[in-house]
Amino acid sequence: MNKTKLLMAVLMASLLAFGSGCVAVVVGAAAVTGYAYVKGEIEATEPTSLTQAWDASLAAMQDLKFTVMNRTKDALEGEIKARDAKDTTIKIQLKYVSKNSTKIQIRAGTFGDEARSQIILGKIREHLQTQSGSWL
Repeated sequence: MNKTKLLMAVLMASLLAFGSGCVAVVVGAAAVTGYAYVKGEIEATEPTSLTQAWDASLAAMQDLKFTVMNRTKDALEGEIKARDAKDTTIKIQLKYVSKNSTKIQIRAGTFGDEARSQIILGKIREHLQTQSGSWL
């Protein structure tokens, strides 16, 4: 984890400590593993282009055998909506941060499912690793 990400994680945890102790612990623990789970949604910023994140997200949907219902993408963002075998809606939002940085947001179900979202993020990261040839 680079110094900027570590500093941001510590700062977020410090700020949240003044609000609710439980939330600070959950967010702080999530930041160590490379994502934040807030309000039913996983959020991670990956060191990859929007196009690579898009391709990896679609490949993850295929690996998980989710049915892609809708997909839209432009130069600054993309959104994939899919359904799993239990008809749960999966929503992946990608946002351009910089040439080599993309924010990925994943929500599984109406209220969110952290475990399912972690699996999806893991699959996306596997494909990003394969694209770049190294672990992100």
